[in-house]
Amino acid sequence: NENSTLGQLSDYVLHSISGEDYQMRTAATMSLMAQLYVVDILFYMYVSEHFEQSYQNLQKTSQAIKQLGQEPSS
Repeated sequence: NENSTLGQLSDYVLHSISGEDYQMRTAATMSLMAQLYVVDILFYMYVSEHFEQSYQNLQKTSQAIKQLGQEPSS
């Protein structure tokens, strides 16, 4: 909400559906999916602006996940 304290301090206000007009529990799912979509777009925009560093960090993350999968479980 651009009228909120955070909205007034922000350079950009991102809107997504609230799902209040939908029946049952689909509203929560629709709202969550819209928010995840916005986060994905922001992520890809950041990666496209900082490709080299982002690529290196993604490689490091991939390696760390592989190493975690190879550790014996306790």
